Amino acid sequence: MDLSGEWGNQRTERASRIQLSGIQVNLTQASGARVRERIQVHCAIIFTLGNSHRKAVHTMNIQIFGKKKSSDTRKAERFFKERGIRFQSVDMKEKGLSKGEFQSVLQAVGSLEAMIDPNCKDKDLLLLIKYLAEEDRAQKVLDNQSVLKLPIVRNGRQATVGYQPEVWKKWE
Repeated sequence: MDLSGEWGNQRTERASRIQLSGIQVNLTQASGARVRERIQVHCAIIFTLGNSHRKAVHTMNIQIFGKKKSSDTRKAERFFKERGIRFQSVDMKEKGLSKGEFQSVLQAVGSLEAMIDPNCKDKDLLLLIKYLAEEDRAQKVLDNQSVLKLPIVRNGRQATVGYQPEVWKKWE
């Protein structure tokens, strides 16, 4: 955005010209000094608002863990794409969560039960995890990530499990 102004003087009136993001505005007023001040203030506000919005978009570091064929994963990707927010998509069939990522999501979500999908296909594994000792559950889920609810969306230390656009809107 070019905020540099080019001001021309005439005997009875002042002609003011400023360029905002490719649009040229020409103003002619009798009280040129006040008009220039107002234009500069308005342009500074527009410039500040424009840049603050851009900074908010670029500071988000979104990772979406899911499956390519999952409708909730595709909806999550569409949610961020529509808002112009960059994200990294990770296919859980090819590459799962690392131990550090898993611990980060577990800490953000609060409990292992919130991360487990009760409707997963492997019911035997789900029952095994349910009846394992508390200290062994997290390792078993980390080793068998097919029981996790998807998509898992991370933004730094924040994370959600499942499709939760209400929470993602608060991240913006």
